[in-house]
Amino acid sequence: MDVLSSISLVASIASLVDFGVRLTKSAVEISRSADGSLETNRELEVITARIDSLSGVLGGDNIGDPSKGPIGGANYDADIRDLARRSQVVSKELLLHLTSLKARKDRRWYDNPTLVIRTWRGRERLKALKENLGGLQQALRVFLAVETRDKQNLLISIVEKSAGENSKRLDKMRVEILNAIDWAGGTRQPPTLYRDLSALLESISQDGKVAVEKRVLRTLAFGLMSDRESRIAEAHKKTFEWAFDSRKTPLRPWLESGSAGDVFWITGKPGSGKSTLMKFLCSHDRTKAALQAWAGSGNRLVIASHFFWALGSTKQKSQEGLLRSLLHDILRQCPSWIPLVCSTQVLERIDRGDLAPWSLQELRQTLLNVFQARRASTHVDGHDQASTFFCLFVDGLDEYAGQEVDLNKIFASVACSTHVKICLASRPWPDFTEAYTGDGSRMLKIHELTRQDIQNYITYELCYHPQVDAFKSHDGARFSILVDEISQKAQGVFLWVYLVVRSLVRGLHKHDNIDNLKRRLAILPADLEGYYQHVLNGIETIYRKETAQLLDMFLSASEPLPLMCLGPALGVATYETIDADEARSLSWAIDSNSSLQRQLHARCGDLVEVTPDPRVSAIAEHHRTDVDSVVHCQYQVDFLHLTVRDFVRTSKVKHQLMGWIDGSFDPYVLIAECFLYFLKVLPDSVFEGYSTIEGYLDPYAEIEEYILSGLSQIGIYLREIESGCTVTSSPLIDELLSLLTARNQGIIPWSNGPRDSVMKLPNGFLSWAIFEGLFEYVESKIRHDETCVDEINRGTLLYHAAMDKGHSLLGKSNQPGNACLYIMRTALLHGASPNEAVFTPSCDRLRPTWPEYLRQLLKLSCDHLNSQRDNFDGQNRFFGSENLLDRTLMLLKNGADPNEVTTGGFNYGSYHMSAFQVFERIFRPEQVAVLKQCIDKPYYCSEWYFKEN
Repeated sequence: MDVLSSISLVASIASLVDFGVRLTKSAVEISRSADGSLETNRELEVITARIDSLSGVLGGDNIGDPSKGPIGGANYDADIRDLARRSQVVSKELLLHLTSLKARKDRRWYDNPTLVIRTWRGRERLKALKENLGGLQQALRVFLAVETRDKQNLLISIVEKSAGENSKRLDKMRVEILNAIDWAGGTRQPPTLYRDLSALLESISQDGKVAVEKRVLRTLAFGLMSDRESRIAEAHKKTFEWAFDSRKTPLRPWLESGSAGDVFWITGKPGSGKSTLMKFLCSHDRTKAALQAWAGSGNRLVIASHFFWALGSTKQKSQEGLLRSLLHDILRQCPSWIPLVCSTQVLERIDRGDLAPWSLQELRQTLLNVFQARRASTHVDGHDQASTFFCLFVDGLDEYAGQEVDLNKIFASVACSTHVKICLASRPWPDFTEAYTGDGSRMLKIHELTRQDIQNYITYELCYHPQVDAFKSHDGARFSILVDEISQKAQGVFLWVYLVVRSLVRGLHKHDNIDNLKRRLAILPADLEGYYQHVLNGIETIYRKETAQLLDMFLSASEPLPLMCLGPALGVATYETIDADEARSLSWAIDSNSSLQRQLHARCGDLVEVTPDPRVSAIAEHHRTDVDSVVHCQYQVDFLHLTVRDFVRTSKVKHQLMGWIDGSFDPYVLIAECFLYFLKVLPDSVFEGYSTIEGYLDPYAEIEEYILSGLSQIGIYLREIESGCTVTSSPLIDELLSLLTARNQGIIPWSNGPRDSVMKLPNGFLSWAIFEGLFEYVESKIRHDETCVDEINRGTLLYHAAMDKGHSLLGKSNQPGNACLYIMRTALLHGASPNEAVFTPSCDRLRPTWPEYLRQLLKLSCDHLNSQRDNFDGQNRFFGSENLLDRTLMLLKNGADPNEVTTGGFNYGSYHMSAFQVFERIFRPEQVAVLKQCIDKPYYCSEWYFKEN
């Protein structure tokens, strides 16, 4: 029943009963009265007539028709209708009785003996009517107690869901709800109730909009979105001041004025400080002042940024990450634009709680909609959209893991408006040079402008050492020459200066004099690659095997590794030998952090760096949990700079490192062992958020995300081990299961979704393993014991085996024993259905296998749109895969709907196709005929399906 209509109905019935009680009291008064006032009788008759009319509305057939009564528009329960009709019967009896008590106009009642007798005889009937109405009133009160409690809880739950963190507003709404419900007991008047509820529901509607806006922003945000920018060093004092000097660069004039297609390009040598300058410009007040001068006084200025990072996660170096980051920045500042720029499909999806990732097509279109929307003259949030100006800062185009031309197309489409500026930074790669050099009036080469900055930096850093004061006092000229020599050798490469100054400071700690410092400088190569080779050659022989393994690990890792996980790589201990009880203590963690940093430097020198993990730093800063809980995860390790990674990747260095290892080595095995070690030494408090199914305790929310990320990383490395086929991953996966069982009280933690999606180990572990693409492991476990497939995990096993994560549907050869096919078959035999909605940890909603499978096929066909059917039979033969045909046949034979329609928004556009239209894009004609035969002949299926595997 509709909430507002229910409360209105309750109020109307309460009004009816109250009127009835008043009527009964008046009737009793007449029967007891000495003077028999006709004025009272007339009032009672009016009240009774009103009850009769109101009861007719409540109990009649017009309740659902909003045009037939003041409380129409609701379908009321049978009990409520019964109460109304019974009240109507009582009211009609009262009207008849009152009529019989009327005196003629020319006589008083006591002058009529018959009237007196009727009045006397009617006393018992009036008493009975009073008791009847009293019973109705009591029944109504019970109904109110139950019904209003339920409706109150429902309204409050709606408010709580939509109000978010606005507790003051929520408290006010609670009071208003309770006050509105209080009226049903007769303490307030109906107009007040309707007015209050109308205002309340309007308030809830507004909060609902805010909730949707927050969910949209949540779907755009991603872990480590601001990580790269936070890692970039702050500009040194008295550096980059030239950026706002129009005599030295065209940057300031560009910031203050603009035209269509307005892109400014900052370029320079590797390590010259491009990222530092971009970070400096994004946050500097002078940048904002110059841009505001361009936008105009009183107009809104929106600044958004993204920093690509080749050493970071996939999203940090992808087009998806760029678009999500820019949209998040823009819509966070303009939340009221969300309904205007997001498609109806996206908003409806998010509104129903589906937080699935955006497609690239959706992201691109939404970003374009932002700049099209600002052309409209609509007032939103007190701002005219046409008076909004945008400046986008995007750093590290050369760190983008894709085709440079794709980025150039995006920026070209965005920069069409005179109200959009874009500042880009990258190395001088040919595609970027061609696209953004122009006539040179909207670009700068940073390495040509930083010589004075470098001198300031060298002087400032070296002068901190007390020994330099002595140099300057008696040998100031030679010290100045040394600073000059460093800045000349640097050739504008700030990173080289940073490394050289660090080397000189180490010399000062050893009491080097000016001559020693000059000799240090002389032996240091004048370029970064030479410097890195110098560092590598300087590693002591005793450490070189571990050096080679560590560098290979860092090169293979998909993200920076936690410092604490490096115990096995540095020979401290293994996950099997570590004393976990001791390792989980705070004192052990503090000592280990210090010791591991020293050991790491001895083996890798300046090639890697240890930095605070920004995710863990945020937890500590927000005081979301005890600092003691995060000491173990406080630091992470990665290459010093992208140029170091490029250096280690060179064939010359790889050959050198392989010689140091002197034997076979799988970096993924070592990384997996390191993560198992890491999970084993983490303190118990980190896992407490998983201790119950109701878990996800707020104080540990960010820690949980950190651990879940770690589990995902383990999945990646175990999958690499499995696909490499050099060693088996089963012992490591079994150890992970054992570890989670012991530490997590038998619950597998999923990253999102409903609370009842939490799965008990060990069977729930298969769901995690198959989600991570560990198909051979899952197959081996099922073959060993099919009872591990149960009603909880069978749907998930079918879903992910069909999707074939990690191996992709390009997949493997057509063999009956193929892991994915075997897992699908077993799950189906144990009752899984292609149409069953299952929870997957990659999204917030239940997904049925068959529609998602079709959508995946459609996406694959779109990704291979440039392929022609006559090319399918070569080495790139993907669409003709018999493996894929067998999967499709298996799903169709087990209830998949061949008439299913699938939609998708992909890089090449949006599609709306039937299952057979998808098949015709994927399979060869003879394969499509087999699929049609499977549907037309119910007992047909591929031969292997009936074989015992």
